[in-house]
Amino acid sequence: MSTDKQIRFIAVTLGIISLLYLINQFEMIWFMFTSPLAKWGLDMVMYFSPLFILAPASILIWKKKRLGWVLGAFYFAYSTENIILSLLSNLGRTPSGNATLDSLFPVVPTFNYFLMLLFYAGALWAMFKRNILESFRISTQSIVITILSSLIIVYIIVKYY
Repeated sequence: MSTDKQIRFIAVTLGIISLLYLINQFEMIWFMFTSPLAKWGLDMVMYFSPLFILAPASILIWKKKRLGWVLGAFYFAYSTENIILSLLSNLGRTPSGNATLDSLFPVVPTFNYFLMLLFYAGALWAMFKRNILESFRISTQSIVITILSSLIIVYIIVKYY
């Protein structure tokens, strides 16, 4: 597959993820903008951050802009890190026996984590292919900053939330 096709594929993938996230979170978005009970804070900004990252990343990657690569790589790195942490924290977890509690916090099969990890790590790998990096003129410094920033944000979220 040519570099242009790979870039378009990444852009479309991010666009689809963005659209699915928007559809999945529509009720929450509606509540936050229409209800007097809604309270905006850093936690809600973090909750909706994929909306602020995915759509612009998709459009900017399509246009072959460096910022698009940074946003896309950041999102895929952030997601990969979160899946690894979720997988590790849920290994060996079993249902509590309380139906209400189990319906609120279901045990996710380990296989599901591996599928998500395969998808996001694969997408991250695609972002780091030499031809993609050259096309976006991404330096080693940009790669390091992108990965470190996603690691720092995941650390802050885990530590304080």
